[in-house]
Amino acid sequence: MTPSILLVEDDPSDQIIIEKKIKSLWPECGLKIADTLKDAEELFEKHSFQIVVLDLNLPDSFGAESVEKMRSINQNIQIIVLTGALSPDVAHDSLTFGANNIFPKSDLLDNDDFFNILEESLERAKAA
Repeated sequence: MTPSILLVEDDPSDQIIIEKKIKSLWPECGLKIADTLKDAEELFEKHSFQIVVLDLNLPDSFGAESVEKMRSINQNIQIIVLTGALSPDVAHDSLTFGANNIFPKSDLLDNDDFFNILEESLERAKAA
């Protein structure tokens, strides 16, 4: 089964990097990209997703508030937070508001842990 993933990221260069990483793991993946949480909400009205890869700092939302808003859009979705500013406070707040995993953007290029997080998230989504 190919996963259905929503990437919520406003930086075009980060979108390209993340899309390439996801497509290298699942070439046939149903991937949609939203620049804002408002765009993400509109995509949820038209599509079903198993995983959301969520940037914390968006034009219409900031920090853990982004996770809280995403969780209010869909209670059951697996949320992977990607952030350029990973600190203990950011991690704690994101997990408190409903993130399932957090991953630093700085590790995307040199680290296969992102693949492991994606695969674990898909397994949890299938089990739900």
